[in-house]
Amino acid sequence: MSKGEFGLIQRFFSQQQAQPSSIIQGIGDDCAVLHTQQLSDLVISTDTSIAGKHFPHDADPVLIGKRCLEVAVSDLAAMGATPLYFTLNISLPPNPANWLVAFSKGLFASANRFPMTLIGGDTTKIDSLSQCQMSVTVFGSLQGRTGLYRRGANPNDFIYVSGTLGDGALGLAAYQKPENFTATDRDYLLDAYLSPKAQIQLGQALVGKATSCIDISDGLLSDLGHILNASSVGAEIHTDKVPLSTALKRNMNQDDAIHLALTGGDDYQLCFTSPLSKAALGIDNIYLIGNITQSKGLSFTPNNYVPPKTTGFDHFL
Repeated sequence: MSKGEFGLIQRFFSQQQAQPSSIIQGIGDDCAVLHTQQLSDLVISTDTSIAGKHFPHDADPVLIGKRCLEVAVSDLAAMGATPLYFTLNISLPPNPANWLVAFSKGLFASANRFPMTLIGGDTTKIDSLSQCQMSVTVFGSLQGRTGLYRRGANPNDFIYVSGTLGDGALGLAAYQKPENFTATDRDYLLDAYLSPKAQIQLGQALVGKATSCIDISDGLLSDLGHILNASSVGAEIHTDKVPLSTALKRNMNQDDAIHLALTGGDDYQLCFTSPLSKAALGIDNIYLIGNITQSKGLSFTPNNYVPPKTTGFDHFL
């Protein structure tokens, strides 16, 4: 087995998956070569995760491997796409073998869940795992030129989310100060933060039913704001309808819990709009939290709710 970068790639990333027939050339050449089907659009997104900013550098590397792929695939879910392939660029210190055994185990556990295949990437050297970062580029397909976009919301559409909100943000607090939480709540919140699940099946089920969609990575209000801007509409949010987990409600007062649910990042649920009622959508585990308005901007009910000054996570602050 060769040493250095190419030995690392061969040992940890080259031999772990069967290659589907659509891959003409995968890992091992200057480029991957893919055979694409007619009547489908290729969907591409990329996501960078940095230790200390997007995940704790000392977290279980199995979970880091899972997480870096799930959060990237979440963008495919928001488009209603079918996952196909991904590439991985990763920066590592010398002699990371034990860490990579666990990391690649988690990475491929998530990849096989969809399923999707690693087709290439790059490695670079850093001094320590505290500087570790990885960029995942994901490729998916949309059949028949159909898909979900941010630009389609219409006045009087309903606004839905796919799960409880704020758990990812409070999960970070549980990681930093575990002594402040009961074991039950801590386990639940850490799972929400470190092990998010891309909502691929839901995104696919929404094609033809939703008018717009986005994944909630930076906070509900921030990400919903992208839909509102792209669609040139506004929104009314019913704060008493925003879904909160039992763990969140046990550890925060009502006002703080709602604030975190509206602005906390790392939930990776879907926010979408549709003219259809929940019954007409026929999809379980979704929550109606508001409606799209003709007038731009955000409004809230009940009227005594004071909106937050910040709407979510800003990558440059």
